[in-house]
Amino acid sequence: MRRGNKVLLTILGLILLALAVLQVGWWLPIPGLSAWSTDVSYTQMFWLKYALAGAVIIVGIVGLVFMMMGIFKPIREKQWQFTNQIGMLEVPQAAIEKALRQQLAEQVGVIDPQVTIKLLRHKRVRMKAMAQVSSADQIDSLAEQAEQVIENYLQRQLDLTVTKPVVQLSPVDRKQHVSVV
Repeated sequence: MRRGNKVLLTILGLILLALAVLQVGWWLPIPGLSAWSTDVSYTQMFWLKYALAGAVIIVGIVGLVFMMMGIFKPIREKQWQFTNQIGMLEVPQAAIEKALRQQLAEQVGVIDPQVTIKLLRHKRVRMKAMAQVSSADQIDSLAEQAEQVIENYLQRQLDLTVTKPVVQLSPVDRKQHVSVV
């Protein structure tokens, strides 16, 4: 969440909480709270009704903006935009993950690869790959090979820089169902 949105929601929450405490003190006979809210009523502080009216107007405007955003803001699929001299191409994140899974299965020979990627700022990518291998003695070499395949694909074909690559390989448990992509 952006910093400005957090500040706006925090201020809105504090205003609503203060209004709720004041209203509960007027409506219900709660010891201490009712006496305090009566002391802070419209008769004691003439400016309070203007402050409450201003707070209600602000809350109403913010609520209206949130409602309009919820109605009119389109739902978007996670996708990346790649631009070059020819034009712009939008590629869904799921398509890139699927291509990486297929390359891992074909080039490295891992079983049931699962790849998750997240685009960061300035064309950087954080990726995590999990898969199973048939023999436990080759795990280290296969992990390095899988990391190189993923980095080559993302850097050479998509011009993305991989930060913090994570490749987790585990031996196949023959008792469980194995699916090959």
